[in-house]
Amino acid sequence: MFLSNFRTVYLPLLLVLLISITAANPGNSQTVRIQNGLGEWGYGWMFLSEGSCFVALPEHVAGPLPKITISTAAPVVSDQATVLKPFWDGMDLAIAVPDQGVINSRCVARVEQLKPSDQTRTAREINLIRITRAGQEMRTKMQVTKRDYLTLEAEIANDGLSIGQGTSGAFAFVGSRPVGMAIESDGVNQARFIRAEEILLNVSRFAEEQGRAYQLAALSETKVPAEHISGIAIRSVTSTAPPTLPQFGPANVLSDGLFVTGSGVPFDVVLRLDHEAVQRVNRVEVEAEAQGYAVPNQIVVSLSTEETPRRFRFWTQGRMTPDGAFDTGMLAARNARWIRLRFLGTWTEGEIAVRSVRVE
Repeated sequence: MFLSNFRTVYLPLLLVLLISITAANPGNSQTVRIQNGLGEWGYGWMFLSEGSCFVALPEHVAGPLPKITISTAAPVVSDQATVLKPFWDGMDLAIAVPDQGVINSRCVARVEQLKPSDQTRTAREINLIRITRAGQEMRTKMQVTKRDYLTLEAEIANDGLSIGQGTSGAFAFVGSRPVGMAIESDGVNQARFIRAEEILLNVSRFAEEQGRAYQLAALSETKVPAEHISGIAIRSVTSTAPPTLPQFGPANVLSDGLFVTGSGVPFDVVLRLDHEAVQRVNRVEVEAEAQGYAVPNQIVVSLSTEETPRRFRFWTQGRMTPDGAFDTGMLAARNARWIRLRFLGTWTEGEIAVRSVRVE
């Protein structure tokens, strides 16, 4: 009797619940939030092709500078990306290559999903998907009003809603399949989209022919010689706090720039040591910019020997001086592939600027 009731009553309910949970997962759409080098905001769509992660976005959202910041849906992960504009003048399309690969584990959509189906070609209702700064997904139902060879147009189904500024780059979906990317609007309740098949034609060819080379070049830019940091070379630097502008990304701590964030505390900075084998770590030094910025105070240092950044174990903690210096001193050596710096507070309020990190 129980088995019969389970099959007829509970099993259908469980299936509905699982479908609801899957549909509510904000990562499914692969929508990402974009900030360009001028501080302007928009959106893009993250996808895999030829084993590498890319982001498709409008050229005007990418802006004139070569770097952008990409932020995923919750739990939010941010990374810098290099903008490429290989397409012809007049086509509002660009492609971005993540610099450090920190979002690659979240990059699961396939470029083939841009290929239209019979359902998407004739669908009258689409969902415009955007994400908030906190990574929450926003869905807006729209009715398709016009299709032509390169674009489609749609308007909001609910007269009481509006799209607002900053929607460019947001993709519209039928189910889980993208059908177009917003590029312009003639009103607060209407948008014009580049059709997904047009995006597919261009970005897939680029990814197949040139994408991997650009990604390798971007990754190599983040590496710093061991002698530059007085000890162990660092392969990459990521942070749970996004930079205030793309040009102030976390990789700057390996050069002469600044990593600037206004997200407040706590936040993490994670370093990947540039060796496949574990390294013996004795010391970590952090320098922050004190002039015009809030200086961190309490910093907790944790280490991991895993292949991926997880299972961090506490190593030491201390306070940064008000003038921006933190030094663990020479400690008993510990094995590590990853180092996590957790910034727990600041001496004053304001944006935080980390100048350098050195590992010995």
